[in-house]
Parts: sequence; structure tokens; C-alpha cells
Amino acid sequence: MAGYEVQVLVEMTGLDELIIVECVQREVIHARTAESGQLQLEESDIARLRRIHRLMTDFDIDLDAVELILELQDEIARLRGRTAESSGT
Repeated sequence: MAGYEVQVLVEMTGLDELIIVECVQREVIHARTAESGQLQLEESDIARLRRIHRLMTDFDIDLDAVELILELQDEIARLRGRTAESSGT
């Protein structure tokens, strides 16, 4: 887990600083705040932030809609995993 300043995440993901903070508050990404103020993130969280940016810009939707889409995508991934486990693949 690496530490990032919010401004660095803005540059990496294209998201506005307020959106990144809101993603952390809503737990759309799994971040911890270090004593230094940096956000501790996994690479999967950074990829998720990039996906959030793409959804918001490509479809001109707000974070509420993006959050719903991500929840549905996560549920589909879980169901596919269960299906693969039960079929033995």
C-alpha cells in the first residue's frame, strides 16, 4: 500500500480533488489516511478512481450514479466468481 498526496491523485486520475475526498468518505475506494495526511491506497483503488473518472466524463453522470454502476459491476464480478467456483473452472 503506497501513500499519495491528494494532488498527485488528481494528476494520476484526472478527478477533481473534491471527488477524490468524497470517494474516500463514501468508501467507494478503500483508503486510509496516514499521519502525514497522505492517502494509503492499493493499485486497485487507483484503477477504480480512473474508472470513476471515465464513467463521469464518458457518460456525464454524477458520483451517485457512478457509485451505483460500480456496485453493480462488483456484484457481477462476485457472481461470476461463484459460478466459476461451482462449475470447477
